[in-house]
Amino acid sequence: MRVTPRTDKEIAEMNLWHPGTYDFAVVSASEGTSRSGNQMIILEVRCFNSEGTTKSITDYLLDAIPYKVKHLADELKLVEQYNSGQLVPYDMLGKCGKLQLTIQKDKNGQYAD
Repeated sequence: MRVTPRTDKEIAEMNLWHPGTYDFAVVSASEGTSRSGNQMIILEVRCFNSEGTTKSITDYLLDAIPYKVKHLADELKLVEQYNSGQLVPYDMLGKCGKLQLTIQKDKNGQYAD
């Protein structure tokens, strides 16, 4: 079999989408606890690109990252719940919106970007 030699970095980059704005739907949302013992919401979102490809992304909402929580509440039209000080994972299920995807570079060589 003929193969194209690639580095681990090249292989990892093949799975990355370009940074940008994508449509998404919340397919799973549950309560959890972070490693440091803080309440969080664990989200699985399905993202859609212009070629019709989808990608699932798991993300974590923590009060310690307020911009992410606020922007998601705005996008999912959960401003009233946000302003009351209580977000419930169930209210997020099935909601759709747009997200700004960025790529976090690996800092220590242990993980793919």
